[in-house]
Amino acid sequence: MMKKSNESDKEVEYQLLQYGTWGRFVTPAGTVEFLETKARIGAAAKDREKRLTQQLRPVREVLPSQVMDFNQLLQRDLDDHRVATGLVPYILEQSSVGPGFFPPILAALLPFDGTDPIPSFPEREDVDRWDDKIGWWQGYRFGESFQFERMQAQGEHIDHDIKLGRLSWNPEDARLVVIDGQHRAMALLAVDRTLNNSWGQSGEKYKYFYEPHIQRFLASKTAEEKKQLFANLEFPVTIVWFPEANGADRDHHAAARKLFVDVNQNARAPSESRLLLLSDGDLLSIFTREVLNQFRKGTAKLPICAVEYDHPGRDQTSSSKWSAISNVITLRDCLSRAVFGPAKFYTDLSLSFGSKESESGRADFMRKTLEIASEIGETIDDLKRDEISNTEFPISHLDFFNKQLMKGWGNFIARALGEILPYAAHGAAIALLRDNWATAGSTDSLAKDALFEGVGMYWTIRDSQRHWVNANQLRQEIGEKPFEKTDVVKTWETIVQKQGEFQKLRSKLYVGRDDENAVLTSNEAFDVFATNACQLGLVLAARTLVYRSGIQLSGMDSFTSAFIAAVNAAIAGGTKTGFGRRTVLSRNQEHALNRIPKLDTPYAVYFRYFWFELLCTPEAAAAIESVVEPQLLETARDETRGVYASYLVREWKKALKRTNPGKTDKELQAEAEKEVSETLQKSLSRWFGVKKAEFEAWQQKTPASSEIQSSSLGDDGNGSSEDLQVNELTDDTEPASFEELLEKKIEPD
Repeated sequence: MMKKSNESDKEVEYQLLQYGTWGRFVTPAGTVEFLETKARIGAAAKDREKRLTQQLRPVREVLPSQVMDFNQLLQRDLDDHRVATGLVPYILEQSSVGPGFFPPILAALLPFDGTDPIPSFPEREDVDRWDDKIGWWQGYRFGESFQFERMQAQGEHIDHDIKLGRLSWNPEDARLVVIDGQHRAMALLAVDRTLNNSWGQSGEKYKYFYEPHIQRFLASKTAEEKKQLFANLEFPVTIVWFPEANGADRDHHAAARKLFVDVNQNARAPSESRLLLLSDGDLLSIFTREVLNQFRKGTAKLPICAVEYDHPGRDQTSSSKWSAISNVITLRDCLSRAVFGPAKFYTDLSLSFGSKESESGRADFMRKTLEIASEIGETIDDLKRDEISNTEFPISHLDFFNKQLMKGWGNFIARALGEILPYAAHGAAIALLRDNWATAGSTDSLAKDALFEGVGMYWTIRDSQRHWVNANQLRQEIGEKPFEKTDVVKTWETIVQKQGEFQKLRSKLYVGRDDENAVLTSNEAFDVFATNACQLGLVLAARTLVYRSGIQLSGMDSFTSAFIAAVNAAIAGGTKTGFGRRTVLSRNQEHALNRIPKLDTPYAVYFRYFWFELLCTPEAAAAIESVVEPQLLETARDETRGVYASYLVREWKKALKRTNPGKTDKELQAEAEKEVSETLQKSLSRWFGVKKAEFEAWQQKTPASSEIQSSSLGDDGNGSSEDLQVNELTDDTEPASFEELLEKKIEPD
């Protein structure tokens, strides 16, 4: 224990001490102080550099994902496979092109109460000038958490020119969390931990990614070679802290999160979803985290493991992990349209996403949606109420904004994903799989963690398995003996096996059977339910009804309950043969209603129509007529049916033109309209019992062409749209052609 005080001060003891060059980075946004120092890897020892290595922790080891709030998520996921196969060899293996080096690892000193993160340190107090055998010192401390001192000039009350500083702390109250350079840090820590067998409880589950590679390398070295290798393996570390972050409305972890976002702006960008989870600079990101936290805390019925928020690459229009039914980008898009609109998408249902949207219009829609005038006066925090927008808002009222969100659309989205039949069945099935999974051995435990606990671990295991397969293919080609299956490879095999078990559970819960045909049919339905287009279409349908009905926040709870009950009644209804309407959105059913070849995000406007068609069924009417006028709902259904029919005509006309280039435009149009009319009428008869006379009556009152108005179907205004992603664990299949979806083969005349 080290004593850090002069005789007039209260004595405070700190367990850890580090010297280095100190500095300050002061901007109008605040002050960051830092200490430039070094750590090292090698055999266990008591020097400060070796102890510092033992204190460095990736975020995932100090903030376990299963108890983390998304607001505590400071760092992107670690790609253990990339570290083990790329960065570890960089450290250990010789290179013919010159020496290697890692730039400084950035670690933040953050407040903890044992293992739990807390917002602030104890109150700051000054440490008066005093001297020891090194020199004169002056600084400050935050109680028993940590103390920082600067070397002073001899006989003068000014800092010494050398800028030597020392940082002392107690690890029970303050921890070093790596906020930049986590992959570099993990490579160094993995080597050190494997060398000393010191993975510890928090790192135990990750050692399987590293030990086979490192032990294979070390086994080829003599004791003397190992000694030489680790004699001077030191690496730079920058320790930062926030001396002004204490007090009311201050949070050291929030300051570290902002710093992480800042230092990564010009580096290899984290995924869009990860930046969204980290950003505090816009309301949409904050709202998305608020809804995600409902799943995390268990206040929403869908378990958090059914929401994909850790995909390391590009974000997609459907979840890639089979355990997930939704993802963070889908939630963001749903909140964007529900809260920010703009209004034009609900007054004119023929509009598609893609045209430039007015930010002032979106801001005005948001202010009305959240009814902020009920709490906020004309001016607040030097900001006019009418100027509040996605990026300009009073920080002091964030709790109010989140409260208003959860009164309305945040609650709607959380409940819809937990209570509407297909989403409820998926959530219940994944919960059953989790709760009944009795782990036996390390691979079983690792597989369960990858699906239910470990942020990013699923993708690391997948990449490791692919690496093993590719490596063995190469070894086979050159006549070498293949590598044996590692624990990570066996873990992936367990995950694949569990996918099959899950799909049977989900099929039984959703369609009532779990035979091979039923599971296949169920999977085809969920391939659609899981897409951004389907879920965003659901929210668009609900938002249209609320907007046109003039429902306020006070009525949103009743509307949400009625809407969910109506949709469930419609899905559970239909013919008694087959699976009723439970497969109504599947594209492989006879007389399918959904004939969209690709399920990109912009096609959500057509899914809005599908949901309206369900809401207009007799089964749904009894539930929803108490909150929405039947005529209003039917009008919305008829408008969007016309838009969908026009889309089908347009696509069918293109298909005809490809095979019949000699026909006139008028001939192509007439033939396309005839084919689509027959096809759509059969679909509506099959799924909703719409008689031919009813369909013809609708056609009579619908404009000849309800063309959807858009610059293009290529951008939803919230990010790039991607093709439907086929499940990672199944064979890739091309989306059906338009002709196939119309169940017709076009022959040239």
